[in-house]
Amino acid sequence: MLLLGDALQGPECVHFSNQRHSLEQQPPQDSNCAGIENILVIGHSNCAGIETLMNMQEDVKSRNFIHKWVSNGEVAKLRAKAATAHLSFDQQCRFCEKESIDQSLLNMLTYPWIEDRVKRELLYLHGGYYNFLNCSFENWTLDFKACNVKEGRSYAAVKEQ
Repeated sequence: MLLLGDALQGPECVHFSNQRHSLEQQPPQDSNCAGIENILVIGHSNCAGIETLMNMQEDVKSRNFIHKWVSNGEVAKLRAKAATAHLSFDQQCRFCEKESIDQSLLNMLTYPWIEDRVKRELLYLHGGYYNFLNCSFENWTLDFKACNVKEGRSYAAVKEQ
């Protein structure tokens, strides 16, 4: 299993056979990746990156590294705000933490070689969420067939939780 931590970072590159490879390119056939059947993207509660994202003003363009980094989660933020506007800021952040994991899973499907392997059921994408407050771990599997990733308004569907 390949583990990718911190959902906001996204799968920019991973290590295969002690070499760095961008996920934009299909890894070499002789790499350790050929046998990978599961990828787990993990996020966590009380994430400072998500809190920063949720506090960012919509119209502010910052050169701050943290602001650029967390802007990857903008879709997750918009979904969290829409779905949880009636909840407290902390509850909105918890929702956004999980939504950012789903967005990272969907982002992985933008890489053709990953999407192809997921379609052929050779690779499964999983989300995980560690809650520091109660020491619990949730995990789920992306349901590729139920996802809508081609029509501009992508959403994640969960197969099992």
